[in-house]
Amino acid sequence: MRLFMIHAGLVLIVSAWIAVSSDVSWENSLFFVGASVVYGLYFSLLFWRKRTLILMTVQLLWALLYGTMMPAEFLPFLLGFLFMAAAIFDPIRPVFTAGCGTIATLAPLWLANPLGWEHTIALTLLVLIAALTISMYTIEARNKDRLASQVLKAERETRQLRRNIDVQEQAVREEERLRIARDIHDSVGHHLTALLMQAGVLRRSVDGKARQHTDIIEKTASEALEQTREAVRQIRDREDPVGVHAVIHLLRRLERESQMRIQWKAEEGFLSAAFTNEQHAAIYRFVQEGMTNAMKYSQSRHVNLHVHIRGGRQAVLTLESGLAKNTAPSSGGSGLAGLRERFEALGGTFRSTQNGEKFTIEGTFPLERVNVQ
Repeated sequence: MRLFMIHAGLVLIVSAWIAVSSDVSWENSLFFVGASVVYGLYFSLLFWRKRTLILMTVQLLWALLYGTMMPAEFLPFLLGFLFMAAAIFDPIRPVFTAGCGTIATLAPLWLANPLGWEHTIALTLLVLIAALTISMYTIEARNKDRLASQVLKAERETRQLRRNIDVQEQAVREEERLRIARDIHDSVGHHLTALLMQAGVLRRSVDGKARQHTDIIEKTASEALEQTREAVRQIRDREDPVGVHAVIHLLRRLERESQMRIQWKAEEGFLSAAFTNEQHAAIYRFVQEGMTNAMKYSQSRHVNLHVHIRGGRQAVLTLESGLAKNTAPSSGGSGLAGLRERFEALGGTFRSTQNGEKFTIEGTFPLERVNVQ
């Protein structure tokens, strides 16, 4: 955009110079119609995705106006040269456009020969060198953009693959955890139940001191069975890792897998705060969801995470990441919506904001008590 504005400024300057200094017939309406078409097509370049035909029309139409309706002077040639240089804005066929512009620029010069053969040959060499340079620059820029796009696509695919692997690993761990819970319930629980039944039968067949020992065995087996069932329930119901160490481990793993740099700042007693399991789970999911969005949408490799205790009564978490153009996580997506539900369930707030190419999520929740070591 900036390069086009510079080029358009040069075109306007040369055009104004031609209008002031050249002997153009102001009564020739056909010339002004043709010139209007030339300038209209030129200044509409940014609205076209395929610009080869537009640029060729501008170049050839200006060559026609220069060769038939304008005096043989240097300034119209200079404007034709600028239209040839506009091939730099053709990302699809720059060589073809530059070649057409070269012919359109040199044809009136060679036909009219207003500057003499020596100057004409020198300008011809200049135009050819400029056309070759513009073609090479445009091709190099196109290849660079294509390579950058391929690298970005490969990075996104790699991130997606790593996320899929992480999901699969988590599913395997979940399945293994449930299998262990079933084994404990089926084996240990079964044997404790059998022991409890045998103790009951034995208690009815003895008396005295032996009966008292049997009661103790029965009570102990009953307590062990209840504790086993409670342990199985906790294994099955546990969904979220807890503790600051789990968050640190998550950050290290995501930084290693995503090749992103995480700037983590914790202050005002956050690490030593006495969080509940639910609050630890909210912190863990906040970091996990924020990093997932950063890996999915961000072109930057830097993520800023800031956590602190505000006023000794409120935990504040802020994660900031960059965004690719025209991309942003949906505020109504399941991930962000789930975070909002978690923080609101803790009596706190959650919000996501986008400012230019920066995306920020912030979560807060109150603390009944904060113990700082």
